[in-house]
Amino acid sequence: MSTKNRLLQPQGEHHDQFKAGNWVTRINALFPDLDFQFDVGPITDDTHLVVRWKAEGTYGGGFPGSSPGAVGRRVTFYGTDTLRVEDGKLIEYWANADSLWLIQQLGVSQVPPLD
Repeated sequence: MSTKNRLLQPQGEHHDQFKAGNWVTRINALFPDLDFQFDVGPITDDTHLVVRWKAEGTYGGGFPGSSPGAVGRRVTFYGTDTLRVEDGKLIEYWANADSLWLIQQLGVSQVPPLD
């Protein structure tokens, strides 16, 4: 069983557009060498963990509307994740990433509609 499957509870809530595991799969497909570093934290209390992160990677293509010249470009973007953990499992997950800064680096001039 993968680490992702061990951590994510089926009944867990994800307060973002995608389920947490799905987001990880999608972002790794766009940036195969993506590296995350903690910028702040982790900050914890009894049930929550908060971390501000910095991600850097090389764009491999595949984001709708991106500039053809963006493939191979190194990008950097930041985000803050808040997680609620219960019995060692992720129960709730709030993701906040600077997506505008990311897509600007990819040369996206028009944001595609959500599915």
